[in-house]
Amino acid sequence: MVYRLFEVPECREFIDSLGVAPELIEGEEAQRLILESHDERMTITFDVTGRSIHCLWSVGSRVLVEVFHEGAVKLRVGKSRGTATIDVDIETDSAAGRLSLTVDPEFRLHDQTLLR
Repeated sequence: MVYRLFEVPECREFIDSLGVAPELIEGEEAQRLILESHDERMTITFDVTGRSIHCLWSVGSRVLVEVFHEGAVKLRVGKSRGTATIDVDIETDSAAGRLSLTVDPEFRLHDQTLLR
């Protein structure tokens, strides 16, 4: 398989769609988004160089869902009809998939991976 870069939107697109910009994690090349809805928190960490995405959805100290993928090739953010979304395409030699997150007005997560 040909190596593909992890394409990530410009900072302005994050702000326009989600209302927040990713922050750099000190001492790492990764960036982090922290989103909150009511008493829930979704932390999304992505590493362009490492082509990885990590999503942690929690309520207080209780983790509801944790997802990690390597082989991320494209991250998209969008807002339509009051719903803000983040979609991440995943491609490896053996699988392809998509992590789809709804982050506003409430959190939702759909993770699909198909073997090649």
